[in-house]
Amino acid sequence: MTKRIVVSASALFIMLALLVGGISKLYETRELIEKEGDTDSPASFMDETESEDNYVLRIEDGVVVVFAQKDTSRPIIVTDIYAGTLRNLDREELTRGIYVQSETALQQLLEDFSS
Repeated sequence: MTKRIVVSASALFIMLALLVGGISKLYETRELIEKEGDTDSPASFMDETESEDNYVLRIEDGVVVVFAQKDTSRPIIVTDIYAGTLRNLDREELTRGIYVQSETALQQLLEDFSS
């Protein structure tokens, strides 16, 4: 029961952090577009936003860790999911790195690993 609460709270925190980061990025991009005077180019904004939602999951120090794909030097999330509790196949994939392309897929994968 406690583990489910911790996982749910972690997932909620992840979603909230990503939402705040996304809103912040939206305002930065809007300000940049307004400065450049290029309001007819939403495609460049979409490309930049889509590339933000790419993650890499790995095992570090015995736990599952999440990185932004464009910066794998610092984890953005350190979970409480221990590698020893995972299936061998999952551990092997995490050793190589699992690439996830959306926040929803990331949340689902973390929930799968924690159950």
